[in-house]
Formats: sequence, C-alpha cells, structure tokens
Amino acid sequence: MNPLFFYEEHLDKKLLSAFEVGGSKAFKSKFYRRIYSYKFFMIKRKNNSDFKSIELVHFIHDEQEKRLRLEKPPKEKRHFNCKLKKSVC
Repeated sequence: MNPLFFYEEHLDKKLLSAFEVGGSKAFKSKFYRRIYSYKFFMIKRKNNSDFKSIELVHFIHDEQEKRLRLEKPPKEKRHFNCKLKKSVC
C-alpha cells in the first residue's frame, strides 16, 4: 500500500478545485471516493490479502451505488386513473 495515496500534500487543493469546478456534488463524489479507497485498503490489510486494482474500482463503484440508493431511494410509480368524460349531445 502506498502511504502517499491518502496523505498527498495537495489533496486539499484537489478537493477545493473539485468544489469550484463542479460544486458540492463534485466535492462530495471526490471525497467519498477517497474514503471508499481507504476502507478498501483497510479491509484488505485486515485480511492480509493481495488485491488487484480492478477490485478497488469495483469496490468504489459498488459503494457509491449503495450510498446513492440510500440518499435518493427510487420513487414509487404512480398509477393514474383515466376517467373519460361523457360528452352530452
């Protein structure tokens, strides 16, 4: 594990530039990606297992999907009753 992955001296600048360019959504996305990658490395470290970089990508993707489902659950479909108006002749 590369210790500089999390402790870059320019990490705060990257987060601030993400906020300036994309607003709060971009900042939140970049921030959570860092947290998920840290979580992934801690899980692998605990298990003393090797990993492939594609596993990290899939882990981050799955965690983001879980978070988005919790933040914005899918809306229930509304069923509309169509009532036809009777025309009077």
